[in-house]
Amino acid sequence: MTLDEHRRPLIATQKVTTTMNTTPCTPWCTNGAGLPDGTGHMCAGQGSDWIDLTAEPGEVGADGIHTALCNVTPIRLDVHSQPVVSINWCTETIDGVAVRLTPAEARRIAAELIAAADTIEGTPKKLDH
Repeated sequence: MTLDEHRRPLIATQKVTTTMNTTPCTPWCTNGAGLPDGTGHMCAGQGSDWIDLTAEPGEVGADGIHTALCNVTPIRLDVHSQPVVSINWCTETIDGVAVRLTPAEARRIAAELIAAADTIEGTPKKLDH
Protein backbone atom coordinates (compact mmCIF):
# COMPACT_ATOMS: atom_id res chain seq x y z
CA MET A 1 0.00 0.00 0.00
CA THR A 2 1.41 3.39 -0.94
CA LEU A 3 1.55 6.38 1.37
CA ASP A 4 -1.09 8.10 -0.78
CA GLU A 5 -3.41 5.13 -0.25
CA HIS A 6 -2.84 5.49 3.51
CA ARG A 7 -3.75 9.18 3.29
CA ARG A 8 -7.26 8.48 1.99
CA PRO A 9 -9.94 8.88 4.68
CA LEU A 10 -11.28 5.66 6.12
CA ILE A 11 -14.95 5.47 5.26
CA ALA A 12 -17.51 3.04 6.63
CA THR A 13 -19.19 1.54 3.60
CA GLN A 14 -21.94 -0.53 5.13
CA LYS A 15 -23.30 -1.71 8.44
CA VAL A 16 -23.29 -5.48 8.85
CA THR A 17 -24.42 -7.63 11.74
CA THR A 18 -23.21 -11.04 10.61
CA THR A 19 -20.30 -12.46 8.70
CA MET A 20 -21.90 -14.00 5.62
CA ASN A 21 -25.08 -14.55 7.72
CA THR A 22 -23.51 -17.08 10.12
CA THR A 23 -21.08 -15.49 12.58
CA PRO A 24 -22.10 -12.52 14.74
CA CYS A 25 -20.11 -9.35 14.22
CA THR A 26 -19.62 -6.62 16.75
CA PRO A 27 -22.38 -3.97 16.62
CA TRP A 28 -19.86 -1.45 15.25
CA CYS A 29 -18.46 -3.66 12.45
CA THR A 30 -18.46 -2.12 8.96
CA ASN A 31 -16.50 -4.94 7.28
CA GLY A 32 -18.71 -7.30 5.29
CA ALA A 33 -15.86 -9.49 4.01
CA GLY A 34 -15.21 -12.96 5.39
CA LEU A 35 -15.75 -16.65 4.89
CA PRO A 36 -19.14 -18.31 5.59
CA ASP A 37 -17.91 -19.89 8.84
CA GLY A 38 -16.50 -16.58 10.10
CA THR A 39 -12.86 -17.55 9.60
CA GLY A 40 -10.81 -14.92 7.90
CA HIS A 41 -13.15 -12.20 9.13
CA MET A 42 -11.91 -9.16 11.01
CA CYS A 43 -14.47 -6.80 12.49
CA ALA A 44 -13.40 -3.22 11.81
CA GLY A 45 -15.28 -0.12 12.81
CA GLN A 46 -15.15 3.43 11.54
CA GLY A 47 -11.54 4.55 11.84
CA SER A 48 -10.13 8.03 12.09
CA ASP A 49 -8.77 9.87 9.10
CA TRP A 50 -5.00 9.58 8.70
CA ILE A 51 -3.25 12.12 10.92
CA ASP A 52 -0.06 13.78 9.64
CA LEU A 53 2.59 13.61 12.37
CA THR A 54 4.61 16.77 11.79
CA ALA A 55 6.78 17.10 14.93
CA GLU A 56 9.64 15.20 13.25
CA PRO A 57 11.10 16.12 9.86
CA GLY A 58 9.47 14.33 6.97
CA GLU A 59 11.08 11.90 4.56
CA VAL A 60 12.01 13.03 1.08
CA GLY A 61 10.30 11.00 -1.60
CA ALA A 62 10.13 11.21 -5.38
CA ASP A 63 7.13 13.55 -5.17
CA GLY A 64 8.15 15.68 -2.18
CA ILE A 65 8.42 15.50 1.59
CA HIS A 66 6.15 13.09 3.45
CA THR A 67 5.43 13.07 7.16
CA ALA A 68 4.64 10.00 9.20
CA LEU A 69 0.96 9.13 9.50
CA CYS A 70 -1.24 7.40 12.04
CA ASN A 71 -4.87 6.45 12.41
CA VAL A 72 -7.00 4.80 15.07
CA THR A 73 -9.53 2.03 14.39
CA PRO A 74 -11.60 -0.31 16.57
CA ILE A 75 -11.04 -3.92 15.45
CA ARG A 76 -11.64 -7.52 16.44
CA LEU A 77 -9.08 -9.72 14.70
CA ASP A 78 -11.31 -12.80 14.51
CA VAL A 79 -14.50 -14.19 16.02
CA HIS A 80 -12.59 -15.70 18.94
CA SER A 81 -10.66 -12.59 20.04
CA GLN A 82 -11.52 -9.55 22.11
CA PRO A 83 -12.03 -6.16 20.42
CA VAL A 84 -9.08 -3.77 20.59
CA VAL A 85 -8.15 -0.25 19.61
CA SER A 86 -5.59 -0.35 16.80
CA ILE A 87 -3.18 2.53 16.25
CA ASN A 88 -1.58 2.23 12.82
CA TRP A 89 1.64 4.09 11.97
CA CYS A 90 3.34 4.41 8.58
CA THR A 91 5.99 6.46 6.80
CA GLU A 92 7.21 6.65 3.23
CA THR A 93 9.65 3.80 3.94
CA ILE A 94 7.71 1.80 6.57
CA ASP A 95 4.44 0.37 5.26
CA GLY A 96 2.83 0.06 8.65
CA VAL A 97 3.15 -0.82 12.29
CA ALA A 98 0.06 -1.58 14.36
CA VAL A 99 -0.18 -1.25 18.13
CA ARG A 100 -3.23 -2.89 19.67
CA LEU A 101 -4.65 -1.69 22.99
CA THR A 102 -7.45 -2.67 25.30
CA PRO A 103 -10.10 0.05 25.71
CA ALA A 104 -8.69 0.82 29.20
CA GLU A 105 -5.13 1.15 27.81
CA ALA A 106 -6.37 3.40 25.02
CA ARG A 107 -8.17 5.67 27.50
CA ARG A 108 -5.08 5.86 29.73
CA ILE A 109 -2.80 6.74 26.81
CA ALA A 110 -5.36 9.33 25.60
CA ALA A 111 -5.41 10.94 29.07
CA GLU A 112 -1.59 10.96 29.22
CA LEU A 113 -1.36 12.53 25.76
CA ILE A 114 -3.83 15.25 26.74
CA ALA A 115 -1.96 15.90 30.01
CA ALA A 116 1.39 16.20 28.18
CA ALA A 117 -0.12 18.54 25.56
CA ASP A 118 -1.70 20.64 28.34
CA THR A 119 1.69 20.85 30.09
CA ILE A 120 3.38 22.10 26.92
CA GLU A 121 0.63 24.67 26.37
CA GLY A 122 0.81 25.87 29.99
CA THR A 123 -2.37 24.33 31.33
CA PRO A 124 -1.13 21.25 33.23
CA LYS A 125 -3.62 18.96 34.96
CA LYS A 126 -2.70 16.24 37.43
CA LEU A 127 -3.79 12.76 36.40
CA ASP A 128 -5.06 10.19 38.86
CA HIS A 129 -3.10 6.94 38.37
